[in-house]
Amino acid sequence: EVNLARCHILILLLLILSSGVCYAQNNGTQHIEKRYNIFFRINSPKIEEDFQNNDRTLEILRHDVQSTIQHDGAVPDSLVIISSASPDGSHEFNKHLAQSRAENTRKKILEMFPELKNTSIKIKHLEEDWDGLYQILKTHPDFPQREEMMAVILDNKDIQSKEQNLRALQEGWEYLINNHIYALRNSAI
Repeated sequence: EVNLARCHILILLLLILSSGVCYAQNNGTQHIEKRYNIFFRINSPKIEEDFQNNDRTLEILRHDVQSTIQHDGAVPDSLVIISSASPDGSHEFNKHLAQSRAENTRKKILEMFPELKNTSIKIKHLEEDWDGLYQILKTHPDFPQREEMMAVILDNKDIQSKEQNLRALQEGWEYLINNHIYALRNSAI
């Protein structure tokens, strides 16, 4: 269930932008999809270019869009921004934070590319990225208390209970906070 939902979200995240991999070709037009991730500091909706390679990501995005517009004359017809917060804060605060991150990402894109102002920009906020946390655990077999943490995430309890149960797994929680939690604080474009 989590993997299928994650797959659907990832498919939605992709946007038509640049000279990336061609996934389909109809009537002489190319359908090209790429994904870019911007990361945020804890409790912050501000895009900081000097944090977690955001400067590199924004430069790649800038290059891809500019080269597509200049060389091919193509302009993206839509963008999807999906923002999230990590599950280490209150649910209401994280909801607001994810919304602010998505809006700031939209503003940043329009600052970089005013020509995209008429492009359809869809915004979605995940609030807390439980699927992302599950994927981190799934791909790191040496993660302390990994199985217990995965069981908590898959439990159908309310979000507050999940957060409390994760925190109770102290070794795993500390490892998450020190090594991987930043990856859940992002906007995917």
